[in-house]
Amino acid sequence: MSPIQDFHSGQIIFLTGATGFLGKLVLEKLLRTCSELKKIYVLLRPKKGQSQHERLEALLNQPCFEEMKVLTPNFRQKIAILHGDCGAPFLGLSLQDRTLLEEVTCVIHSAAVVKFNVKLKNAIFTNVRAVRDLIILARNMPKLKSFVYVSTAFSHCVRHEIGEEFYDVGINPEDVISMVQGLDDVILETLTPHILGKWPNCYVYSKALAEQLFKNESLPFSIVRPAIVGSAYQEPIPGWIDNFQGIVGISVGVSMGVLRSLQIDPKLRANVVPVDFVVNTVLASGWYCQKSEKLIYNFAGSDLNPITWDVVVNKLSQYAFKYPMSNAIWYPNFSVTPSTAVHKIRVLFSHTLYAYFVDAILYLLGRKRIAVKKYKKIAELTDCLSYFTLGSWKFSDENVRKLWMEMTANDRWNFNFDMEKLEWENYGENCVAGGRIYLMKDPLETVPRARKRLFALFVIHYGFIFLVLYLLFKFITWVI
Repeated sequence: MSPIQDFHSGQIIFLTGATGFLGKLVLEKLLRTCSELKKIYVLLRPKKGQSQHERLEALLNQPCFEEMKVLTPNFRQKIAILHGDCGAPFLGLSLQDRTLLEEVTCVIHSAAVVKFNVKLKNAIFTNVRAVRDLIILARNMPKLKSFVYVSTAFSHCVRHEIGEEFYDVGINPEDVISMVQGLDDVILETLTPHILGKWPNCYVYSKALAEQLFKNESLPFSIVRPAIVGSAYQEPIPGWIDNFQGIVGISVGVSMGVLRSLQIDPKLRANVVPVDFVVNTVLASGWYCQKSEKLIYNFAGSDLNPITWDVVVNKLSQYAFKYPMSNAIWYPNFSVTPSTAVHKIRVLFSHTLYAYFVDAILYLLGRKRIAVKKYKKIAELTDCLSYFTLGSWKFSDENVRKLWMEMTANDRWNFNFDMEKLEWENYGENCVAGGRIYLMKDPLETVPRARKRLFALFVIHYGFIFLVLYLLFKFITWVI
């Protein structure tokens, strides 16, 4: 076995966020490549009428676990459920389960509320208080060898240069937790902009606070700060993804003909990283805790192999036509601009008026009007995203490069996160195809039929534009 695999042999791991995008691939990677580990405790709560055991079964039946089932057929014996909730004090763990944690040797905390528009109370309870309480629990783990906390590269986005170091948030996280617990929701929402200060949303602010909890901690920890996490590059399936966040969500919106304008500065660098590379960085940093404690890793890409938003947008648009959606509702017609005024004009005509037009048709057909409501949500999300598509940051990554150099050739193969050798062309195509297959449940076998639909939408789209221009011309000539 390689050194990282050898490190995980016999380990008892406590993993949070196992049902999340990153967490489920951490679980998959550990079970598939570190077959000699002893046990993985996963924190689960009931959700949407499903028990913890039902959620685990649903999780393990996802496509990303198929290869692992073949390689390690006895994997279920190594998974144990702990009933809990990161939104509750001490993760909602019972006293009995807290006693079980005393045998844990490695902690990987990937659970978090990642929505940009999350309310402050939810962000603080789930993203800050849970970290504080988990640190307290970890202090009572006598066999603990590593504690990996997954943060975000944008936790300190209020700075233009972000090093692999701690930064002062300007307030004690304990004070924020106490304040949020004591204030009424209405008052808290009013105060939220003043509490956030320069931070653009509650998500990144909560991550900055959570990092500060580790600053004077004596535990053997590492903090991994991934940037914009995208689809899998290689493992377990190229292009695999399970959520609409990030660039794949944009590509799906473009392919469906729903998203037509975004506020992006095309000249700026896009800090996109594949999810499997992030997973490998997490596991490698946990191994390296035994050699060098208390390190922060900015995993935001390589200066030697960067990609700009202009290239990202062009590739997404290109492959949207190569892999059209069989249920697209309009012809893809997407554009970006750094100008707020231009973007708002485009949104008015291509989003807002279009939404009212669709709802008018639905009303005449006696069906429920949904377009305006949906586009309001799209506008809210894209407005939150614009902060990161119009900003530029310089991330230092000395610790990431040092970690890579410390790894053996075998570990570099098994736990690859070398952004310098990532093939963006191949990755972009897999992202779009993966979004089609895994998010829209639209297999590639339907592409020929989808291309016929795309042509029909092309005729309708430009026919509609011609009709609008003709009617406008007739109106102007009638007025004159």
